[in-house]
Amino acid sequence: MSDAPPPPPPPGAMPPPPSGAAGTSQFGALAPWGERVLASLINFVPLIVLSFVIGFVSSILANLIVLAAGLYFYYLDGETGASPGKRVMGLKTINMETGQTIGGGLGIVRYFAHILDSITCLIDYLFPLWDANRQTFADKVMKTVVLTGQPKQAVGPEIFIP
Repeated sequence: MSDAPPPPPPPGAMPPPPSGAAGTSQFGALAPWGERVLASLINFVPLIVLSFVIGFVSSILANLIVLAAGLYFYYLDGETGASPGKRVMGLKTINMETGQTIGGGLGIVRYFAHILDSITCLIDYLFPLWDANRQTFADKVMKTVVLTGQPKQAVGPEIFIP
């Protein structure tokens, strides 16, 4: 056994740290916690931002789909007298003066008139409980009533198509 010093490291290699020094290993200096945190942030912040952007865009898309479906259902309610839910329940919306459907355009206007029902903390949706014509405030504005006793339809694709 010789007490000769170890051979020098190859050119460009990091010399080994002294054995047992704080923050070192036999392979090199150990990364401080702050540097590791910054490295993680560099890795994940762009992914988190991208995730929020995708979520925001998909959220907007989902809201647009719900709005479009709602408008379509109220268009059907005005045009045919029944949204899909009303077809299943055997209900029909009509003009209380003519007995006819109000048309698709006014069906959509009726949809926005329901915003008036929401302004009073949804109390106006309870109006049919005591109103003689069982109308919500939106029904009163649009001069519509909802009839029962119409033919019921089973749930299926046909309830979505007039």
